[in-house]
Amino acid sequence: MSIKEKLTKEEAVRRHRELWNKIAELCTRWKRSKAKDIGMGIGDGIKYIALKSLGYDNPLCAPTNRCWACEYAINKAIYLHKCNEDRCHFCPIKWKTTQCHDEGGEYKIWIRHLVVGEFEDAAEMARVIANLPEKED
Repeated sequence: MSIKEKLTKEEAVRRHRELWNKIAELCTRWKRSKAKDIGMGIGDGIKYIALKSLGYDNPLCAPTNRCWACEYAINKAIYLHKCNEDRCHFCPIKWKTTQCHDEGGEYKIWIRHLVVGEFEDAAEMARVIANLPEKED
């Protein structure tokens, strides 16, 4: 069993909160050139740097989509339910929209703030994401 398969819901939520609080911190001091320097879109760039600063720079330990909630959801879908469809259903986080990346959802709002250079607003949305409620089982 790999490290990723042992990720519990509680640990995924804890890491989600830790990651998004680090992302909020980085957003407050972000410069657009950093994402270009590492060859990524601005959102992926910030998530990559946040994960690396938290010690998850080993590809075998980094979460899918640079997101601990996605890592948990995908592992639960594949290893427990033997399916790879409707993975987002297993996300441990309760988003405003059906999926985190849906239009109008917190993640899309965060990305929109980054793209237009509203880094303080992006930091605030990252704090909102860090504190989203956990889904009930």
